[in-house]
Parts: sequence; structure tokens; C-alpha cells
Amino acid sequence: MNGPSCFSFRYTVGWLVTGRVPSRLLRSSCEDLDLYSSSSTPVRVLEEYDYRNARGILHSRAPEILDEMHRLLNNEQFHLRLGAAVGKSQNLSRQLQTYFVSYGWELERPVFVLPDLRYDLLKSDVPIEIEIGHERLVYAVFFKFLADYSQRKIPAGVMVVTQNPKDFGHNWHNSLESTRRKIEAISSALLVPILVLGLQP
Repeated sequence: MNGPSCFSFRYTVGWLVTGRVPSRLLRSSCEDLDLYSSSSTPVRVLEEYDYRNARGILHSRAPEILDEMHRLLNNEQFHLRLGAAVGKSQNLSRQLQTYFVSYGWELERPVFVLPDLRYDLLKSDVPIEIEIGHERLVYAVFFKFLADYSQRKIPAGVMVVTQNPKDFGHNWHNSLESTRRKIEAISSALLVPILVLGLQP
């Protein structure tokens, strides 16, 4: 078996995030959760943007988590379905969340100092935000990271974005380069270290 089954995914989610599982995930069929399908495409991290030495900080504070992130995102057995199924919308972020949760990451974990907001994924004190959607949405991510970092709740933040949005089917998807430009534009105020990973099919 190449990857976690639909059953094992639901068991893991129920165990890790009791009472907080989005209903859309529980209703997903095994077809929806087929992350290892031969009809989909593998992905890898093509480039990184290391803001304020985020990589070095994570390597020092949580080396096993840093290694796991790269191992999962560069796993040739993991396939991302880029095309929308008939009658269903494309949801790349959910596919990545499903994949990480099956390896013990917490789903939709509240931000430590702002519990009304949530991280896409969290393990220990390392948050991941999957920002493959519209590029204007990244400012909320910066705010969440900064709020927790300012209170010493997280050592750094991690963002997963597209390397080239057109490879994911849209030219308005967030990219590593657009994220870099936004970070550098507000660098005097954005003091939290952020590791940006550019994903490429």
C-alpha cells in the first residue's frame, strides 16, 4: 500500500481533532481522498524563500519537523489532483491538509493568541499555512504568524505556495514571487521569520 487509506485518515482526524473536524472532510468519499492516484501528478518544492532566517531557526528548534515537511512535500508517491472532478470544485489546499493530517499534523488548530483564527496545519509549535488561493489572502497569514510570534508562541511560520500559478490552472493563484514581494514591502513591520515553500507539479 503506497499511502494512508480513507479509513486511516478519518481515524487519525477523529483522534487528533475531536469535535473540530470540518464536515466537508468527514463527508469526503475514498475517491476524494485518493492522494496516490495514478491519474494525478506528483509535486515537489522547487524553491524556498527564507525570510529572517526562518530555516535556520526551525533547524535549531524543530529539526525533525523541518525534515518531515520537506520529506512529505517531495514524496514522489504523493500525487496532487490538479483537475476538478465532475460536479466538484478543485480544492488543492484540502488535499494537502488531508495528506499532512495522515502523518500526525493537527488540522485547523486555533492560533495561540487569537483562537477565533486558525492555522491550516500545526505540529508542536510550528504552523503551516497553505496559500495556493488568491494572492491577496496572504496578508491575513502574516497577521496570524506575527500575533503568535510576538508572544513567543511560535519560532517561525511556514507557508506553502505555488512556484508557478499557471501550472496549477490559474494565473491569480498565490506564488512564491508574489509572496516575496509582499513580505519585502512590509519588512520593517513584519518581524516574524517565515519560510515560504514554492510547490511545483
